[in-house]
Amino acid sequence: MDSDSSRRRRSLQQTAPPALLLLAGTIGAQDWRELLVPGPTPGSWSMVQHEAQNQIVLVSQASAAATTVDTWLFDGVAWTLATPATTPPARSGHCLSHDPGRNVVVLFGGGNPGFQTVQMRNDLWEWNGSNWLQRSPPVSPLPRTQMRMVYDPVRGAHLLFGGATSIAIMNNTVSDETWMWDGTRWVLLAPATRPSARAAHGLAFDRRRGRAVLFGGYYWFGPHQWQDVLGDTWEWDGTDWAQLGVPRSPQPRAYLDATYDPVRGVVMLHGGLAPGTGDAETWEWDGADWFRYQANTVPGGTGRSGMALAFLANHGVVGFGGQDSTGNLRDTWRFGGTLPAIAGYGMSCIGSAGTLELTASSVPAIGTTLGMQATGMPGNAFTMFGASTATGRTGWPGTGCEMRLQLPIVIGSSFASGGIAGHTSSIPNSLALRGVLVHFQAAAIDPAANAAGVVLSSALRAVVN
Repeated sequence: MDSDSSRRRRSLQQTAPPALLLLAGTIGAQDWRELLVPGPTPGSWSMVQHEAQNQIVLVSQASAAATTVDTWLFDGVAWTLATPATTPPARSGHCLSHDPGRNVVVLFGGGNPGFQTVQMRNDLWEWNGSNWLQRSPPVSPLPRTQMRMVYDPVRGAHLLFGGATSIAIMNNTVSDETWMWDGTRWVLLAPATRPSARAAHGLAFDRRRGRAVLFGGYYWFGPHQWQDVLGDTWEWDGTDWAQLGVPRSPQPRAYLDATYDPVRGVVMLHGGLAPGTGDAETWEWDGADWFRYQANTVPGGTGRSGMALAFLANHGVVGFGGQDSTGNLRDTWRFGGTLPAIAGYGMSCIGSAGTLELTASSVPAIGTTLGMQATGMPGNAFTMFGASTATGRTGWPGTGCEMRLQLPIVIGSSFASGGIAGHTSSIPNSLALRGVLVHFQAAAIDPAANAAGVVLSSALRAVVN
């Protein structure tokens, strides 16, 4: 009996023009969608999935006057305020992680704003699904806030990194410590290599690869309430940290969250505070590259920081709240699907007139056209646009550039004008094309750039809607 993929290929061969015969992937794409449900009271929060109960646990401080935290539960349909008999004291900047082995959610630290300073905590609490229990280990990390913690299922323990151990006007102290909580005791680890001290970074555990992934954060809290922020990517393998030299990455930012999506096998982050403004970008890390989503709809539109993220089985990645120019937010969003409709990736090559970037004018859809532009072109450079079903990473000899397509075909060419070369591909109105994946890259003749006289753009991957 023929497989679905075989029938799909024959359908493509019968309906698509030659330039689209390469479309053979079957990966669907979706977008951010706001869930119009009443949410927790705006405040400072952290959230994580409770796997056994298949619900998100969110811990927040409803107001500056609150004496205890609120515990909210989300099942993918509605938020419910829990009423435990025991509740941790109020705080902000705390962290949560879920221990599936012991079936508890762990809460650590945070701070309470005071006059010109933040009063730190280092208490540890566990949520068993109905109540909070305070733990009293003999040794604990110093009180801190804005640290991040994830559960490492390979080592069977919680990994905590960084955080601010003091915050005051014009002065703060951030940590570069790595701690593990095994359910009984805290252990301060001494890796040979570690990220620089920071707080308000992103941290998630990639279960597919067995590594924790860290990105960004701030290292100094200065005047006028904005920070010196970082844009580096690190991974923890259970023994040591390693900084990764990635071809492209999100711009430096702090006050972001990250989560692992086991359906797509990627670490995902959204938003954050870039220098002076909230960010509206959504990125994913697949273990080799950062991919930026080119989505139709993004939470907040113009950007936000502090949005909490967590994966919820059967619902995808859920985002809640954050802050934008209007203040604290209480909206709930969901990202479903396996890949963004359009994402840029790979290293841009430097030509004689600048850096080559490939972008798309719209999300591809059947019965329409997909326009692409390669910018940073020299003069009227002859430019070719290629496509492939498979991506790779091969250095082009003599150029310092990377070919990101495997066995590409040329789908069009043009001469640049004003530093821009363009190409438009027609997408047939065929349901057989919906959901298929293709990769694009441009190459331009540039004798002044390198010995080979060729430069390559960054790459795009696109999923047809």
